[in-house]
Amino acid sequence: MTHKKDLKILEFGQSVVDHTQAMLAYWDKDLICRFANLSYVEWFGKTKKEMINKITLPELLGPLYKLNLPHINAALRGEKQVFERIIGLPGGEMKNTIATYIPDKVNGRVKGFYVHVADISIVKSPDLETKFSKNQNLTSADTMGIAERIEKDLRDNILAGFPGIANLAKKFYLSESTIKRVFKKKYRQNLQEYFRNQQMRLAEEYLSGKQYNKKQLANMFGFSNPYNFLLSYNNYLNQKNTNQRLELLKQSNEEHYHSFIAGSPFAMALVNEKMKYVSASEAWRTEYKLLKGKETGEYCRNFLFSEKGKWEKLYKNCLRGHEYHGEEELLDMQKEIRWLQWDIRPWYNHNRVSGVLLFIQNITLQKLKDTESRKIFEILEKAGEIARIGIWKRNFNTNKSLWSKVTREILEVPYDFSSDLVTSLNFYEPGEGRKQIEKVLKNALEKGEAFDIESVITTAKGNRKPVRVIGYSDFKNGKCERLFGIILDLSSGDR
Repeated sequence: MTHKKDLKILEFGQSVVDHTQAMLAYWDKDLICRFANLSYVEWFGKTKKEMINKITLPELLGPLYKLNLPHINAALRGEKQVFERIIGLPGGEMKNTIATYIPDKVNGRVKGFYVHVADISIVKSPDLETKFSKNQNLTSADTMGIAERIEKDLRDNILAGFPGIANLAKKFYLSESTIKRVFKKKYRQNLQEYFRNQQMRLAEEYLSGKQYNKKQLANMFGFSNPYNFLLSYNNYLNQKNTNQRLELLKQSNEEHYHSFIAGSPFAMALVNEKMKYVSASEAWRTEYKLLKGKETGEYCRNFLFSEKGKWEKLYKNCLRGHEYHGEEELLDMQKEIRWLQWDIRPWYNHNRVSGVLLFIQNITLQKLKDTESRKIFEILEKAGEIARIGIWKRNFNTNKSLWSKVTREILEVPYDFSSDLVTSLNFYEPGEGRKQIEKVLKNALEKGEAFDIESVITTAKGNRKPVRVIGYSDFKNGKCERLFGIILDLSSGDR
């Protein structure tokens, strides 16, 4: 009778524990789960059968285990631990919690510890992006493992769309800067570039197999405007073609290198062991003006970098066989802001490193189109204030325009000036100039065509100015949702 009564009390106690919202568990000194209430197992998307007497704490917590390890070790030393932690639910939701580890001591020896975790999200609104910045002294093995798991996550989302750096940071319990750093160290590309290249590789397979056309692929990969897909795909093919030719050139002689580079449509140059130019393409000479004279033999003194000593360091590393791929720089070149991607690779001549091969690609247009990069407008605006480049945007969903400080100065309008698209046309002089801008805007709104024109405007103060206007459109469900681009005041010498 007493035994049955005890069982009922135990069952009642278990029922109470299972119906509490707090997460309760017990882990032994070997970090094996010996007890977990319903809230605890459901939080981690498990069942009691999967957890109790089976799962270990490192298996359950994953990346979070490393962050909690100092508290776990302290609990096993007999020290009570109370700390806050952000925990991700299986569905992706993030919860702010306060955890308590209470040592289980028997005759002075710690046999394990009790865990009590309470959800305090309702009373706190934490900044998730800064909570992961502590205790992230990752080893090389940790870095490589995390990078590989991030890469798998990107591949799993190839059709669903880029998961976002903030979401990846939350998922892997790391800061955004750490996520970006460990991934680039492993794969030599930033996250967005790697993800886009994976999409384009798949697109290439589908197109070569004639499974889908480009319009279907643009929709499949989440491009609101097919033109943006074509731009990304063509850039991918160009980069792939260049990489393949560079690989073939590794075993070629100097004459082949010189011939290839001199005839390349891309900005490329070859620098020997004495840091002197051996060959340079026309784009290198004219577009970037990195080679002052017309003849080779002069020193390549600083490449693209304003940072003292950076070029010399990369150059010496390349002579030792190191390669740098897909690096990016936002630079002020000839009073024009450009977002450039550059490669520096060893130059092999008869199977030995005899210099370095330099490659530059202007990716400013892609960056302007990158709707994931919310900070780009702000970065270009600040840089544009130096180079006298105005930034402008028009959102048709909100019917609001956004003009940077330099744009307002070029048009000579007050800071609080607001204008719709039709009123903005009045800055252009009647006649051919007005017709030209009306035509390119119509094509941008209806067909998604980018434009780059030079025209003459009359400012709000009545001054005539020659300007260059570049614009792009962003489509969703076949409808243009926004226009954005830049304006340059040509009267001040900008190009």
